[in-house]
Amino acid sequence: MRDVYTVEERYRSDPVFHAIVEHLYALLIRADMTPSQVREALFLATMKVEETRVRVTKNSSPHVQEFFDTYARRVCTDP
Repeated sequence: MRDVYTVEERYRSDPVFHAIVEHLYALLIRADMTPSQVREALFLATMKVEETRVRVTKNSSPHVQEFFDTYARRVCTDP
């Protein structure tokens, strides 16, 4: 089992995590994105990963497909 890091420890010891934090920080400082937009972008990225890992099949609940369809419409049409 791997060691459990605090966020600060991971920031100091994991170069990829450090680079991600620094990139997001730069976006926020330059006011290119708001904290809310960063959270939304992160949420969308995780949803895209989940969609590729777990494809909705025709045997899935119609509610699951409806959720993905509604979410995709909202994300694609919101300014």
